Amino acid sequence: MTSVFLCSREAARHMLESGGGSIINTASIMSFSSFPRRLAYGATKAAVVMMTRMLAAEWAPTIRVNAVAPGYTRTEMVEKLQAEGRIDLDAIEHRTPLRRIARPDEMAGAYTFLASDEASYVTGETIAVDGGWLAYGAFEGA
Repeated sequence: MTSVFLCSREAARHMLESGGGSIINTASIMSFSSFPRRLAYGATKAAVVMMTRMLAAEWAPTIRVNAVAPGYTRTEMVEKLQAEGRIDLDAIEHRTPLRRIARPDEMAGAYTFLASDEASYVTGETIAVDGGWLAYGAFEGA
């Protein structure tokens, strides 16, 4: 949380001097849904969503501030958690409406959109890129 704020503040200083810009924070689907045994992570990611909204309101109209909330994505960290038996990717895939784990490149589109002129009227928003995870509802076992 602190690092997101400090990086946003430093970026904003430069953007204000140069006439504007777009800041994109990284939240998580855990910002919007409780995941047992992940209190600190979920709480800080939820705080990133609220900070994104507040900074968007404070820094508009010069700077747009948005966030992306990735779902489960095939990263080295996720692969390590699976190898350690700490998550069950088969269960996660089965529970995800699109029935698979995201590839890292599938997250890039949301960031690219939010940084583009096509999102010139989007600020204070968080886009969940989660294969429908949040739309599906409650799940036990992930």
